Amino acid sequence: MSRRASSWQEEAYALELAGELKRAAELHSRNNQPLQAARLYQRAAEESDY
Repeated sequence: MSRRASSWQEEAYALELAGELKRAAELHSRNNQPLQAARLYQRAAEESDY
């Protein structure tokens, strides 16, 4: 039995949970999800201010 390959959404979610917001945003951007990418970039910028 082979394990199903992860989708880019699953990978992006795992990156987000790990705090890798910019990398998650890049995945969304590359997959035509600009609004979600923008939200993640904004969160990354806000978190870097602290």
